[in-house]
Amino acid sequence: MGSVGTSDREPEDLRMNDEIGITFMRHGRSRADDEEVIEGRYDSPLTEVGREQAVRRGEELKKRGIEFDAIIASTLVRASETARIVGEILGIEVEPDADWMEKDYGPLGACRLQTHREHIPRRTSTIHSSRTL
Repeated sequence: MGSVGTSDREPEDLRMNDEIGITFMRHGRSRADDEEVIEGRYDSPLTEVGREQAVRRGEELKKRGIEFDAIIASTLVRASETARIVGEILGIEVEPDADWMEKDYGPLGACRLQTHREHIPRRTSTIHSSRTL
């Protein structure tokens, strides 16, 4: 394999065969979870339970001795608050990144799940029951 630049070796941090680990973590319980609301980009804060979940997860990760180079989190409150709590425990500053925001569900964002269940099936039931497909 050819080398890049003038050196015969790549820098230590750029070797292609080095292992990397990526850990994904979902945010803690949010107010929208308690209210049974579709979140999407609806910016719902963590509940006390959600904050406790984040603390427990941060402590678990610290106890396991996993080293993290970075914590990148969505700019939504529930995600950034979860990341901030975990980051404080691990001693890592959070890098906010809007590209990690949840999908935008449009008018369904902040819609109660029960409302969604009541209205959406009516619109799709003819598709599922059609015998002419």
